[in-house]
Amino acid sequence: MTISGQNNASDMRNIPVSSAVKDEALDWFMRLKEEDDADLRHAFQLWLKADNMHEKAYLQLTKLYGFDALKQATLEDMRLREETRQPVLQKGSFFPARLMAGMMLASLSLILLAGWQFNNLTIWWRADYRTSYGEQQVVNLSDGSTMLLNTGSAVAVDFEHETRRINLLRGEAYFDVAHDENRPFIVRGQHTDVKVTGTAFSVRTNSEKDAIVLERGRVEVQSLNKPEKLETLNAGEAIEASNTDLLAKETVNLSSMLAWKDGRIIFHDRPFADALANLQRYYAGTVILWADVSALPLVSGNYRIDAPEAAITTLAAVSGLKITHLPANIIILR
Repeated sequence: MTISGQNNASDMRNIPVSSAVKDEALDWFMRLKEEDDADLRHAFQLWLKADNMHEKAYLQLTKLYGFDALKQATLEDMRLREETRQPVLQKGSFFPARLMAGMMLASLSLILLAGWQFNNLTIWWRADYRTSYGEQQVVNLSDGSTMLLNTGSAVAVDFEHETRRINLLRGEAYFDVAHDENRPFIVRGQHTDVKVTGTAFSVRTNSEKDAIVLERGRVEVQSLNKPEKLETLNAGEAIEASNTDLLAKETVNLSSMLAWKDGRIIFHDRPFADALANLQRYYAGTVILWADVSALPLVSGNYRIDAPEAAITTLAAVSGLKITHLPANIIILR
């Protein structure tokens, strides 16, 4: 039976990369970041060509590490340098090929970085109050209400009209609202409006969902995309909303859900990926999860917000994952 090249390529995409090959790819990745040696690059090219799974593993790793296009360019630049071995002039050019490749790589890096920075700067410019990774800030508002910003958060405040408005641009905040029947207090996330006159609650927002937790009083939660979707929460209840729907409310453990107010992160019987995502919010570095964790047992934990790296590595170790620390506060879990 003859198998076409297209089927072979498809089969290759579906073959999982073994742990041993992943370890080899990680080893090359670390060595190439630390050294710039012609013999090392040549050995790396030989390793890549020895097995199709080698290049697949390396590209998977670089995709997780950062911008896929940028890392692909890095790999192509290394191939170019290996093929030339010596700087040579391209036809019609006064620059060596290696220098030209480096300039193109730097330009691509700046373009990608500029796009990421523009999104962040847009939010930061709009914000009246903001926090960085691992930072919290208490804000006493002009109406007597108190706002506690959690890690990596930004808000814009508008109290100049008949309605007290907070625009939660990013992150999470807890509000202890001064009662005023004549001036509703509205917090807008990316997917909902939360309306109150006097109560205490938290709102967490990102591109995927808003999560509202009510500590005391009552709040009305309205979907921005579907205004007809409206839910009233009572003390001890929480609700989540996406861009398309307002989910059913549920009773929650307030001591766990609002533990961040007291500098703790508490979770019970959560999937590993969910727990890790929560811890990463407090870590200023980069965490790369290079493993299938879907089959891992559910995890529980009680960690300090001011020690996120220790929390991440402890959680990974307990779950049986290998931990690799790289420069620039990069952690790889596999």
